[in-house]
Amino acid sequence: MNFPTRNLTFVLILTILMTLTACGGETSNNPPVNNENIGNIDRVDNQNTGDNQNAGDSPVDDDINPYLSIVGRRLNPDSEEYVWDEVYYTYDLITKELNEICVLPHFSGYTSGVVSLREHAVYFSMREYENTNDRICRYDILSGEIGYIENENLSYNDMVIIDPNTLLVIALTREHTVTPALFDLDSGQFTYMASPNGEPIDLHTSGGQLLNYNYLFDSFSWVYFKLMDRYSDGYTSHEEAIDYNFTLVSSAELKKVNALFTTRYMAERQVKFLTQISKDVTLVKLYDTIFDETISSFITQDIYYRLTLDGEKSTFVQIDNPFPSASEITQALTFDGGKTYYCIGYYSANDTQYSECLFIYDCETDEITPILSEYDGLLSVANFRSVGL
Repeated sequence: MNFPTRNLTFVLILTILMTLTACGGETSNNPPVNNENIGNIDRVDNQNTGDNQNAGDSPVDDDINPYLSIVGRRLNPDSEEYVWDEVYYTYDLITKELNEICVLPHFSGYTSGVVSLREHAVYFSMREYENTNDRICRYDILSGEIGYIENENLSYNDMVIIDPNTLLVIALTREHTVTPALFDLDSGQFTYMASPNGEPIDLHTSGGQLLNYNYLFDSFSWVYFKLMDRYSDGYTSHEEAIDYNFTLVSSAELKKVNALFTTRYMAERQVKFLTQISKDVTLVKLYDTIFDETISSFITQDIYYRLTLDGEKSTFVQIDNPFPSASEITQALTFDGGKTYYCIGYYSANDTQYSECLFIYDCETDEITPILSEYDGLLSVANFRSVGL
């Protein structure tokens, strides 16, 4: 694709901004956490969490249904500046019950965290001081105490708990790769995806995709490219395409056999998300930046594909938009083979616009069922994860 020379700088800036948006990056105005006691930062009072479940009475028992762990953004009512908090919820996938768990301060590069009902805890990222790296913290739902539990990476784009002792995260490492990693809550040790696959940690990196871990398959879909290709002059100048690798990865971070598909893209084509539909099938959303001659401006357009991973027989087929009654879908998970999806996006209903909200989309009827939106006192829903402990 040939871009007008006069607009090349704009395209580069637009691509960078879109990638940061895909990563979930935010600019935080929140004040630093200024406390020298790193092991026990502070106590957060969550005695009043509104009409939903109180944090101190967390609905934890031996029979926990699979649930969504959800993070929303809410303006801090005690601040005169534009400062938001992170509001954590759970949504029971069986009973369809939504519970607010707690409200935590936002002071990190990304809104990244997960509720562990079984452990009575919320794991999330937060930095200690301004201009320092993000660190994984543990919030005790019952006592209200927060403590740092590691200090190894620069930031965390995503986080999900896959068993009582293990977090699966997307880490921005000090080598500046963006990679999945397992964090052992007992030992405090990381295992990066490159290690179990016999690869050097600086070989691959990724864009702004979330994990989209699906508890039904105990795996997540992932796209990555070589680090040297991602920052090559040819790619960043929109002159050369690079290899994009799509794969399915087990919770042990092993790439699944015959589950790798490679194609080549220019920088103006970005992968928004991959999400697993069945054992070997994923839904892929891409968006293109194109120059529209009719309006003399750049626009983006969404493209959906169905990727079936079967070694050399893999197929990558463009399909119709599965969400025609919604727009700007940034995350989607299905637990019934693609009949319905849990999504974050935009839609209109009864002359009301819903933005960056969480809803259920029925692909057979195009019916939308809201779960959480700005009309529940939020700025937006940041992300969600599936937990099936």
